[in-house]
Amino acid sequence: VLHLPAYSVAVAPLATTTYGLLGDAGTRGTAVTMDASSTSVLQDFGVEEFCALVRTVRPAVLFCNREEADLLGAGPRGPVAGAALTVVKDGPRPTVLVLADGRARSVPVPPVAEVRETTGAGDPAAPGFLASRPDGRDALAATAGGHALAARTLASPGATLAPAGAPSHEEPSA
Repeated sequence: VLHLPAYSVAVAPLATTTYGLLGDAGTRGTAVTMDASSTSVLQDFGVEEFCALVRTVRPAVLFCNREEADLLGAGPRGPVAGAALTVVKDGPRPTVLVLADGRARSVPVPPVAEVRETTGAGDPAAPGFLASRPDGRDALAATAGGHALAARTLASPGATLAPAGAPSHEEPSA
């Protein structure tokens, strides 16, 4: 999988390298995923230009948060055109998965027992999702993997990861 944050296409010289990697990915049949990165990056790059890039690249997954989704015209009412799956993260509110045909599924975010840091909490959702979906199929299980990695980040100061196995989600009461 080649994962492309919008940051990587927004400015040279990184954009030149990114477009080269995209070409290589196409030649090799490598799956590509994208992340909208931030509303300011999208606005600086150009919202229409980014949407055109998504239509050209046709990523298997496009990750965005609620604000980015609103800017791109995506969410429960529809996907970003060109993406096979649009994943809309919204903090502690449910993550929305929108397929290319417009069907949407809402996935609850488990509560986190102790939140120590919110900076960068959404960033681990993409690698957690991708690592939990090596075959490209089960998006619901992959979303749970993204939530778990984000929960570990929330439980650690400084946008780092809590040690694996450390409690991060609230345990249900008996």
